[in-house]
Amino acid sequence: MKSYLYLFISAVVLSGCSSDKSEDKQEEDKCIKNTPQESQSSSDLLFVSDFNNILNSEIRTIKKSEKSFLLSKNPLGKVDTNITFKRFDEVISHSPTTPYSWSHDALDSQRYELDGYVDKGQLDGYGVDIYIIDSGLDTNDNPEFQNINIEEPLNLSGCDTDYSGHGTAVASLIAGENLGYAVNSTIIPITFFDSNGSGKLSNLLKAYQYIADKVKERGNPAIVNFSGGSFQTNDILNKATQEITKLGVIFVAAAGNDGSTACNYPAGNPNVLSVSGLGHNGYDIYASNDFNYGSCVDVYAPGKDVVVSRQSGYGISNGTSFASPLVTGILASALSANVISPENFREVINNNSYRFINELEPNKNYAITGKPENWY
Repeated sequence: MKSYLYLFISAVVLSGCSSDKSEDKQEEDKCIKNTPQESQSSSDLLFVSDFNNILNSEIRTIKKSEKSFLLSKNPLGKVDTNITFKRFDEVISHSPTTPYSWSHDALDSQRYELDGYVDKGQLDGYGVDIYIIDSGLDTNDNPEFQNINIEEPLNLSGCDTDYSGHGTAVASLIAGENLGYAVNSTIIPITFFDSNGSGKLSNLLKAYQYIADKVKERGNPAIVNFSGGSFQTNDILNKATQEITKLGVIFVAAAGNDGSTACNYPAGNPNVLSVSGLGHNGYDIYASNDFNYGSCVDVYAPGKDVVVSRQSGYGISNGTSFASPLVTGILASALSANVISPENFREVINNNSYRFINELEPNKNYAITGKPENWY
């Protein structure tokens, strides 16, 4: 029997985009209306009897018969309800007519050179499961997803569609037919952000538990992509993230768009591969000062003017939200051919990265390259 974590804690996820408040309210109402209700009547579950005291007490038990993978026998710490999350994206209004993107053109070169052509290489992510914790996936009439392996999504937000298009854009860079690097992988969407970009920390932990259960059930190599985060963290989030990676899962997350050295989480967790964004000036790449940099960044990938799939075609977006899935797709293709493993992927990335001139942080200058069949 599966074990589920029920925590009486919540967090707000703040959207990185602004929109009409009345429209947001209508969409929010739809999501709230459709949000699945948790059952708290199961005799298998033990709850803290005094709800008012849970905020000041330690998480102790969740199930009589067995512990969740998230919790050890020792309490993890105090419950922090003040954590807020945000998406890391900015949508640019104009749309390209073709899926060509400088990002993909640069990635097929060992030195990020542009030649007007895109060669994503021979590897396609076959046999790898990719869990995308985001705002959902809209595949209706979308040419990027017509022949892609997609598992039944887990809906934690209650939204019946990807209102923002954020999750669809992220998924297209991972496994889309034209834009993705792992076109033969299996993507498993987890709807975490709702129409207003809000969500609960408890839902993020449920997503982790779901991933753990699926990884054990399916037995496939796995990668998680999370294009959001928070400046705050706590013992529970850190422990849960660590336990996910202990299962052999590679966890990739966006570093953030704050233009600072501050760490966002879960990207700031040492078990997570934190990705920041690059721009291109026509001659060479540069670390954009719109994005986070410093000790909490592990690797860079294109993040400015990236072509992504939207519900009505293609769009151009900025953000580490889109640098992260580029890395995820490339790593999935490498993982499928045993070019990397959960134990050595950081070393292999560093050995095969383009060492660019990073004026923001000279010692953090690894830019991932594509075509991992040429990696060593």
